[in-house]
Amino acid sequence: MNNRPMAPGQAADYLGVGTTALKKYASLLEQNGHTIGRNDKNHRLYVGEDIALIRAMLILNRHKSVPLEEAASIVTSAGTDIAEILSYDDSHSDTHDDVHTTEPTVTTTHIAPSPSHVPEFVTQFIATLQEQASAFESMREEMREQNKKQEETIEALRKEIEALRNEQANKPTSIWARLFGR
Repeated sequence: MNNRPMAPGQAADYLGVGTTALKKYASLLEQNGHTIGRNDKNHRLYVGEDIALIRAMLILNRHKSVPLEEAASIVTSAGTDIAEILSYDDSHSDTHDDVHTTEPTVTTTHIAPSPSHVPEFVTQFIATLQEQASAFESMREEMREQNKKQEETIEALRKEIEALRNEQANKPTSIWARLFGR
């Protein structure tokens, strides 16, 4: 593939994704500092580097279960090697044919995670999950306590209502109240 700009529809077809998904991937790359060229109508135009970055994101997401947001961060980081990620896709293309394996022209060499970067991310991800699980468990315990207090309040109100009904039923009534239902 040469470095001629491609319209979004062409790039989406080449990558085997929808144009809405392509727009999302491009937006994630742009949020991480990558610039995708635009035409005079402000529509994105994709070149080989853009296609390679998006392919690398998809490979990390599909084959390595890296969330897209993190994959975008990895592929736009300095010191990453896109060829390493793209070669993973080429060597595993018989099991996943949802991304083209024809390698586009790449003008830079920053794209794939270094071997030490991925374990650090995994460690941070696990730590974050553990913190969230702990916070969730604390919230569940608080909710259990609130539910218990509410149930106690409801039971006290039921007893009070029952006592009032009994008191009302045991009250003597006048002849007029019995005749007119008061």
